[in-house]
Amino acid sequence: MSKALSNRYALVTGGTRGIGLAISHKLAKNGYYLILGYNANDERAEKAKSELESKYNVRVFTVKGDVAEDSTINAFFESIKANFDNKLNAFVHNAGLQVGLTTDATSEASITALHKPGFSTFGKGSEDALDFNMYDYYQSVYPKCFVRCVERALPLMPDGEGYIVAISSPGCNATSRPLPRYQPGHAKAVLEHMVRCYAASLAPRRITANCIIPGLTDTETIVKMAE
Repeated sequence: MSKALSNRYALVTGGTRGIGLAISHKLAKNGYYLILGYNANDERAEKAKSELESKYNVRVFTVKGDVAEDSTINAFFESIKANFDNKLNAFVHNAGLQVGLTTDATSEASITALHKPGFSTFGKGSEDALDFNMYDYYQSVYPKCFVRCVERALPLMPDGEGYIVAISSPGCNATSRPLPRYQPGHAKAVLEHMVRCYAASLAPRRITANCIIPGLTDTETIVKMAE
């Protein structure tokens, strides 16, 4: 994205740390005003906001909440209305987690998933695998949040100037070996499919939809998973 795209507006979920923060820096460098979603860490969110505003002379707003919750998505778009006059050029769904490992359970849905995971035990012939709390939670974090945000973002995006990006992970599609212990993988597989659907359906409006699948990246999340 070039400097010609200055003073545009972007929403980045999970935009205050790791890959999401790097994306936020790139967008801010190119003149984007930002709304950054984050799950729980107020100190880190404030640090990211201050750093981006001082370094790039852009406006940055933060929204706290679990992206699996409708209330969080509502808060994103309330902020867009209040701060961006209901204008949006880019949506990046980067938020990612393994509840209880890389982030604390902060919502009713995540608490239920953490304490009665069910699906995470699949492949062991256990009736516990028939409890889909964890499965449903990750579906809400990844494809459901993506679709909810995209559908609300599309009326705000001008034709030819809309950009939709989702961040996935290796091992979540048919072209690579699956990682059975990676619990969010099934949800990211659906996310990747939805990106392809949007890319095709939005082509007449010249709004792009792309999915990025980075390799292992030295972030706080990867370090915690490795431990």
